[in-house]
This record gives sequence, structure tokens and C-alpha cells, in this order.
Amino acid sequence: MDDVTATLRVSAAAMRAQGTRLRVIAENIANADSAATQPGELPYRRQVVSFRSALDRAAGGETVRVKSVDDDPTPFQRRWDPGHPAADASGYVLESNVNPLIEMTDMREAQRSYEANLDVVRATKGMLQDAISAALSRRIRTGKHKCPIPSTATAGRSQLTSVQPVALRRKPVSRQRVPVSPTC
Repeated sequence: MDDVTATLRVSAAAMRAQGTRLRVIAENIANADSAATQPGELPYRRQVVSFRSALDRAAGGETVRVKSVDDDPTPFQRRWDPGHPAADASGYVLESNVNPLIEMTDMREAQRSYEANLDVVRATKGMLQDAISAALSRRIRTGKHKCPIPSTATAGRSQLTSVQPVALRRKPVSRQRVPVSPTC
């Protein structure tokens, strides 16, 4: 069970980090067309997320964490518009250094990473469910299960018609999932 927990912790940490990255990218895209409003004022500066590897003692390994969200040092774009209120003496207006094409590419990469980690969580959940079903099935077949099991009606439909103890059952239970009462 320890390996399963570690797998879920590592994937969850990566999903949190990529979720932060997606939020920052969305902010960048929302402000891509912003420009300064007064001369000498700076427009929106693109944000970038930095990751770090962190030791997670509970998971027994390294996980990814957000190190920081920093300003992108690339220079602002300049557009010639002498009639703009934020134009400098030579008629240029500073615009954001956000490139929507780069942001969409980064978003797609973050989305794929998030989905890959989500697939790991789903696969781990499926393995846990299969292991629990197999253990319950084995306990039911051997008669070590303490809870009553609902019998099934004819015609192949599962109905709760009567309850009989496991020890009285003579034939093995089918491979279908068996409903278990929450009091077991």
C-alpha cells in the first residue's frame, strides 16, 4: 500500500504544479493585449513559473513543486502610435511582452502533463479497486466473510430478495462485483 500512496502523492504534486502553471498562462493570455496607459508607465509583464524538485519523505521520493512565479525578462514590444496617451517623445508605445502563440504552446504542454498525471491517478485507483474486489471475492469463496451476502434472483438480474450467511453457500460466487454493506 505504501507504493500506491507514494504514486498518488507524486502525481498529485505534479498536478498541483501544472495547475499553477495553467493559471499563470491564463493570466498571461488575458493580458496579452495590454499596453501602458501613461508615458513612462510599464505594461503587463509576462509571468513564468519555475519548478523545483522537493524531497517528500511521506512519498519516499522526489516530487515537483512550484519554486516561484517570476517576471519574464524579455523586452517589451514597441509599437509606433504617436496619438496614444502613453506614447513617448518619439511616438512609441510599450506593449506587453506576452506572445499568445508561445502561451498557447505552453498551455498545451501543461495540459498534457496534467492529463498524464491524472491518468496515473486513474490507473492507480483502478488497480486498488481490482485488488479490493479480488480480496473480497476470495474471502467470500472461502467463507471468511462475516457480512451477509444478498442472493440473486433468477433471469440474471441482481435483486435483493433474501439474505443468507456466506457459510451456507455451496457454489462459488460469480466474478461480478458483489455489493458490500457499509457496516462490514
